[in-house]
Amino acid sequence: MEGEPSSSASRANTPANRSETPVCIKATQSASYMEGNLAAARRAVMKDLGTTAPEVDADFFQTYLLPRLPVGVDINQVVNELHKEDIKGNRWVAFQKDPKNAGGKENVCFKSLETVAAAIEKVAAKMTGEEPLLKFVQNPDGAPRSKMRTSKSRPDGFFIRNSGPKGRFRWMDIALSAEYKKVENVTTKDDLWQDVRKVIWSMHHCMREDARRRFTYGLTIENRTMRMWFCSRTELLVSTPIDFMSEHHKVAHFFVAMMYAAEHEAGWDPTMEYVRKKDGSDDELEPDIEGKPRLDIDVRDQNGTVVRYRTIRWLSDDGANGLRGRGTRVWEVCILSDDGEEGVDRFALKDQYIDADRQREGMIIEELRNTETDNATRDIIDRSLLTVEHHGDVYVEGMLDHTRNLMTRRGEPNPHFSFKLQQVPEDGVEETTTAKLSKQTPAGVGHYQTPEELRTPPAQKNFTYHAKVHYRIVFKEVCKPIHEYTSLKDVFYVLVDAVLALVALHELGWVHRDISIGNLLGFILNGVLHCKLSDLEYAKRMDDRSGHEIRTGTRSFMSVEVYNLKYRFTSSEAEAKGANLPPNVIDSNQAALDWFESFHRGSPVNVDVPISKDGPRVPFRYNPLNDIESLWWVAIYFVFNRSVVKVGGEPPSMDASQRGHYFTQEAYTRDLIATPHARFAALTDKDDLREEIIYLHAAIRDIARHLNEIRKKLVSCYKEAEKKPGVITPTIGQDLLRGVFLPFFGSIVAKNLREKDIQVDILRNDPRQYVENPLEIPTQADRKDGVTDDNGPADDDGTEHNSDEGDQGSSLATLTREVSVGDVAAEATAKDGAQGVIVEDSDAGRSVDKATGPSAPQISTEPIVEGRSTRPQRKRAPPVRYTGTEYNLKKGTASKSASSSSAPTTATQAATGQSNTKAATKSSTKAKTKAKTKTK
Repeated sequence: MEGEPSSSASRANTPANRSETPVCIKATQSASYMEGNLAAARRAVMKDLGTTAPEVDADFFQTYLLPRLPVGVDINQVVNELHKEDIKGNRWVAFQKDPKNAGGKENVCFKSLETVAAAIEKVAAKMTGEEPLLKFVQNPDGAPRSKMRTSKSRPDGFFIRNSGPKGRFRWMDIALSAEYKKVENVTTKDDLWQDVRKVIWSMHHCMREDARRRFTYGLTIENRTMRMWFCSRTELLVSTPIDFMSEHHKVAHFFVAMMYAAEHEAGWDPTMEYVRKKDGSDDELEPDIEGKPRLDIDVRDQNGTVVRYRTIRWLSDDGANGLRGRGTRVWEVCILSDDGEEGVDRFALKDQYIDADRQREGMIIEELRNTETDNATRDIIDRSLLTVEHHGDVYVEGMLDHTRNLMTRRGEPNPHFSFKLQQVPEDGVEETTTAKLSKQTPAGVGHYQTPEELRTPPAQKNFTYHAKVHYRIVFKEVCKPIHEYTSLKDVFYVLVDAVLALVALHELGWVHRDISIGNLLGFILNGVLHCKLSDLEYAKRMDDRSGHEIRTGTRSFMSVEVYNLKYRFTSSEAEAKGANLPPNVIDSNQAALDWFESFHRGSPVNVDVPISKDGPRVPFRYNPLNDIESLWWVAIYFVFNRSVVKVGGEPPSMDASQRGHYFTQEAYTRDLIATPHARFAALTDKDDLREEIIYLHAAIRDIARHLNEIRKKLVSCYKEAEKKPGVITPTIGQDLLRGVFLPFFGSIVAKNLREKDIQVDILRNDPRQYVENPLEIPTQADRKDGVTDDNGPADDDGTEHNSDEGDQGSSLATLTREVSVGDVAAEATAKDGAQGVIVEDSDAGRSVDKATGPSAPQISTEPIVEGRSTRPQRKRAPPVRYTGTEYNLKKGTASKSASSSSAPTTATQAATGQSNTKAATKSSTKAKTKAKTKTK
């Protein structure tokens, strides 16, 4: 389900610190992560983590993070035994030279680490009398196999389960990933944090690949410098460096602890296990109906009763993409009996890590269902909420699966010590390699901050993330997220029902706080499509002052007030009427000159200048209007961030007067997703959204006009409510929902979709881009033609607007160049948005991972969210070169002047109709400039 709250980090819950709450942008939900190459995916993971991570002492790491040593093992005795054959003087016998002085590549000189591990295992095995769970292996030339996602990453070494298939390495069997470099002092920018990026990627892949992973480990060595790594759904921690060549006790402790860890101590979940093929060989897994591995999952309720479920198919797993976060996965499941028989009924099972201090979703649903209210509200609540079959926290070996209390054994890292994960140029300017090298410290990859450096505010703070608890809930209904629907009629049927759901929820005094396209679910009951609200763990009573007031929600659908955690519509009526005009005391130039001379003589200045006193500050509280605004953004998403692919079952018209302008729509949508300023303007500026409607396809413009009318009423309601923001009530938006949203959404279905339904797809699959010239930028004159509503509805200020042209107007004929379907100016398209990374903060979803596939140009403003399978990248058509001469097309010949593609305005002007207000894309501007250069 959708939407890790946009901040999962906090230092304290006091209002003073709320402004420090960061808006976490999930780069691992972006198109560059989903469909880019390995390097692009690694960059996305690193972007989510930021520039620093907490650094803990090596002794802290051994005490709180490593598995406990097995019974009967004494590290002093182990080292004493190793001194007989495997340690000579102050170094391992297997390493006659330091790696930086050894010949051969890294995979050759670090091969000796296997010899060291084997020697340690031999001694420990004599003390324990048992075979270890894990074995240390070097395999730098082969990529371990994946079952869920493809990854070509090749860790230099790893601790892997002995019980895995012989001769084959699988990510699901890896407990620790290792990366090495021969030298400590790097020579190039790319080398600087190469080991860090690689080991973090490997840990990240372990966590997303295997649903059983609760946490995992990493190891980096640069020459003699060794660091240990740990990550869970709460945090990423790294140890201070140790000299692996000479600090034999610490090295032996590390290897013995890892080798002899129990499965749950090495990070696997014992309440989950893969289903093996009954007649299979070589440890084969049984696939579900989509070819993914099946799992048996135990769900323990609050009474301690355990019910085992078997997965039928995966519904959602993009929530596992980020290292930190809820790690949400959802399956369709059936009950598994004691004798192994699968039940016929189907359910939805959600597995996730939630903030430990939050009320569980199952409890919230129960409380809502049991709240006393009128019959109508009760009927809506019962229809709108999912039915809970079982739910409860996960217990591992009898202990609550808690990211701090269990996984790190209550160890608290010092927040003042940090490790630099990566170099991020400030102000967009990269330092030269020489300048960077002059600032480096010789402590291996990364950077330990001295006490003096710590006194200087760092570029990024080490935030303390909320501890999380492993939680499972099973629902009776198996639903479909609204973003998976391609029929706009179905979408608005769900939205109509969502309006009723919010009416009832607010009537009970609750707010949802995470309305998005992943949390509105479609469910068919008796042939009627209904909406089910999901992800209620962030819902709370309006009068509940407990917990942490953080930015909750999915960024693309978040209220503009919630994003800033302050009220945005509080201007009083007196201020609006000009009560603060300057006093008319100096009323002429002569009076001003007299005053000036008197002032310089030191004479008293008798001017009474009124100064208004600031009233008491009203702390921001999430209110029902914020939920309602999020619902409006969901509707906007399906209009502006979707492409029209069929109208009444037929392909949409590609006539210039009908198709609008894809590249302008794409640029505007990119702004809405990427910048809060653009979202605030779209909501509050009476012209901003209205002027963009003409660039939509004609089939969908009237729907956009309906939504613009709703926007006006929403803003009016905000202004009225926030005259007294301290007394906003839970029912403040009821008239808005019942009197505006319901009839307008109903009108959209009745007038625009019931007779001729509109099928939509993701924006980068818009067919218009094949018939448009991406180099051509609409002019302001073009923009002003036909931007008004056909029926002349009043704007926010009451001004009437009329347009004789409407959707049938010819103003857009000059916006686009007629190009045959299948042809596109690929030279520009490859740049126009191809490298743009539109990042989202949704926490759950489902995708076919292509993070390691070949790099290809793409245009994407699509938030990757729960439940949506990413589609294959479209193939680019052969380029159409625009020059000053004629150009030939595959289907016919046309004669066009390059000057027609060189509009006098910029991409920014095209996106807003005013200069310098919104950027379309840098690449569009570059492409246009190139076209002008060719013309010259």
